[in-house]
Amino acid sequence: MSKPLISVILPVYNAEKYLYKSISSILNQTVKNFQLIIINDGSTDSSEKILVDFAKKDHRIKLISRENRGIVQTLNEGIKLAEGQWIARMDADDIACKNRFEIQLRQLSCMNAEVCGGAIRIIGATIPRSRKFYEDNSLIKTQTLFSSPLAHPTLMIRAEILKNHLYEESALHVEDYDLWVRLIKAGVKFTNTSKIVLNYRLHSNQTTVVWKSLKNKNAMSVSLNYAKTFLPEYLYSHPGYRVILNSCGCFHKRDFFLAVDFFKELLIKYPESNEVVSGNLYQFLKRCKNLNWINIYKVCRNFNISIRDFLILPLFIIWSRLNS
Repeated sequence: MSKPLISVILPVYNAEKYLYKSISSILNQTVKNFQLIIINDGSTDSSEKILVDFAKKDHRIKLISRENRGIVQTLNEGIKLAEGQWIARMDADDIACKNRFEIQLRQLSCMNAEVCGGAIRIIGATIPRSRKFYEDNSLIKTQTLFSSPLAHPTLMIRAEILKNHLYEESALHVEDYDLWVRLIKAGVKFTNTSKIVLNYRLHSNQTTVVWKSLKNKNAMSVSLNYAKTFLPEYLYSHPGYRVILNSCGCFHKRDFFLAVDFFKELLIKYPESNEVVSGNLYQFLKRCKNLNWINIYKVCRNFNISIRDFLILPLFIIWSRLNS
């Protein structure tokens, strides 16, 4: 057999409820030339039986079952086994759109990029919604100051790059964000497609929910590590940047104005990133508590945040207070 174009890495741990739809969504892709590397990371439910049944029916599946070693070791094991020109990520509880690979390969070619993510449709939440990520490499680099610039399970990356930059155990629960930072520092070019390529499932047992506090703490560390390289010293050491990265939100007037001042300074330094700066300011405002609405309104007007978005803000702030 000739080598596959894409190697898909699918880690599995106790995912019996979602496996059928997840695996089927990969096997039914419009691009057929791929291998699907499934690593059963010590599941204790009926996942292994489901996986064995799938592997018997499709020769493109390479199945490995072993004791539990955790997500980072599992991903790195899959990367080392990958034979394709490209490596794609997939999670056992998500559902890929039928033409995901086709869309992402086209985007990589059009943008002359080496890493591609995509828009996601969030399912399993109270209100289904979609989320897009920045397409342009320069905007992605700015967004990385605040959060991960692409959805991890939508990843498609040139295999040789990922084989030379494996996931780090030290970046617990933010191994993807840490990887993006290291790749950007290495000069790798990123893009995202604005088309939805994945149905991303929210549920109470996923890592982002169970380990939320530790994840937020480690994400802040990754952000600061990146900012030290990306930003000039006066912006990196700006106290408003720490306020913004604090996921607990903003309670005090002084902190609020420090954060707003950082956004102003960032926009002066990188005027081409206006969309990213305004977008992250708005995300920050969603987490503000006990603040004067007149001040928030003035900030919205100064940063060209629409009246519509301003009027929606109370809903986010009430939600933030209820969950604090």
